[in-house]
Amino acid sequence: MSGYRLWVVLVAIAVTPLAGVGWFATNDVIDARDERERAERVNAAGQRLVALSELRTQLLNERNWETSARGMDLAGLPAGQVVFLLGIDVPGERDRAAANVDVLIAAVGQLLADVVASRGLDPWSGDDDDAPFPESGSGDSIGVVRVV
Repeated sequence: MSGYRLWVVLVAIAVTPLAGVGWFATNDVIDARDERERAERVNAAGQRLVALSELRTQLLNERNWETSARGMDLAGLPAGQVVFLLGIDVPGERDRAAANVDVLIAAVGQLLADVVASRGLDPWSGDDDDAPFPESGSGDSIGVVRVV
């Protein structure tokens, strides 16, 4: 009987530290998983921020080239003459900038839709009180992008 009691005592002595090690290991795994998920969310948010910043930059670039093209038209300058004098194809640059914006809108379109949906807004209703973005011409806004 004493051999049986000794075995029970040894198991009891071994189980307590093993249970503690298991509990701490489980908590460490859970904490590591939580940290990884937080890091993934931060990374995704950073990528969205970069995409939106790039879109804003390209929208401003497109606006600048459009303004230049309108200025040429108002001044009556033919594009060929501007290319010859300045070496800049303003209509071509405007078209390239518009194409870049179209690509970026496609890339962040779902993100914008998610933002609008999460705020319960309808940017296409025509009601300015509902618009998630200020209309162009009011301060330094980039305007509302309408994707058809």
